[in-house]
Amino acid sequence: MEHAFRCHDIGPTLHKAFETAGSVLISVNVDYTDNFKLFKTVDRDNSFETELLEAAARRVRQRA
Repeated sequence: MEHAFRCHDIGPTLHKAFETAGSVLISVNVDYTDNFKLFKTVDRDNSFETELLEAAARRVRQRA
């Protein structure tokens, strides 16, 4: 398994993955803390998804 921890790691990691025969798994850490703010600006009319994202954002904030 290859890890990509920083933006500059992604290019070399993808090159290595494409050169590797067979399946490849790349682990990428993702910070989801701003997803709720982004979603609110994109889709203001869909209350079900907004409710789910609010719950997810609360869980992320509780972990921090």
